[in-house]
Amino acid sequence: MTRLAESITIRLGGEVYGLRPSLRHALGLERRPGGFPGLLADLQDGSLTAYCDILRPYGGDRKFFTQYVFDALNELQEPLSEYVVACLGIDPDTKPDNASGGDKKVGFKDHLINLYKVGTGWLGWTPDETLDATPTEIRLAYEGRIDLLKAIFGSTDEAENAVPDGAALDDKLKSAFGMFQTIKAKPKHKRKRVAA
Repeated sequence: MTRLAESITIRLGGEVYGLRPSLRHALGLERRPGGFPGLLADLQDGSLTAYCDILRPYGGDRKFFTQYVFDALNELQEPLSEYVVACLGIDPDTKPDNASGGDKKVGFKDHLINLYKVGTGWLGWTPDETLDATPTEIRLAYEGRIDLLKAIFGSTDEAENAVPDGAALDDKLKSAFGMFQTIKAKPKHKRKRVAA
């Protein structure tokens, strides 16, 4: 089961920082030369530049920031690697689903841009809300939206496998929107047809 992306806590220069893998920061890291594969390789090689690129939004304005990062390179390697993976919205404990027949490979940049489109399009979030959310939060919210739409309109999977329950569309709408306390408006009067 996918868990929501939580902040990754690190200690740097005597202070504790919570690193939140937002889509905004993920897009910034993807723009680095080499993108995410290069960033992970640089982390494994102990590149001070890579460590600072990740941590700069969280405390880069501090005096002696680079020295604090250098002093903690060994302790930071694992949490920062986890952070980079969380920026992609990948659950390392889940195996990829190849059953969907998806031979099409999507690059990390396109993956992140698609998440932005989902947040601002399908979910109706503002650009800032989308950029502040984590990729995992966007993906799970999208799955929830799809589940809602399936509950309202049904799905082809359900239509093929389900036994007809006789529920009318009005009943499905009432069950789906009942929690929002919506009501169906009825016209005040009916139009009468005039014979020509």
